[in-house]
Amino acid sequence: MSSRGEILALLRENARYTVEDIARQVGTDAETVEETIADLEADGVLRGYRAVVDWDQVDRERVRAAVELNV
Repeated sequence: MSSRGEILALLRENARYTVEDIARQVGTDAETVEETIADLEADGVLRGYRAVVDWDQVDRERVRAAVELNV
């Protein structure tokens, strides 16, 4: 797998890895990782980062609504 592919796989595994963490795991330097990530973002390959929330662990009430609209 190319370092580009390895970086993508690591970010998919954990988007909070630092550039240094990724560089160490891929076997390259942090500057190369930063450049690769910037290229992936510019090319539209990396389109964002998000948190995955386990709402069952959150201590708050949720409301769900189903709306039907007939036109």
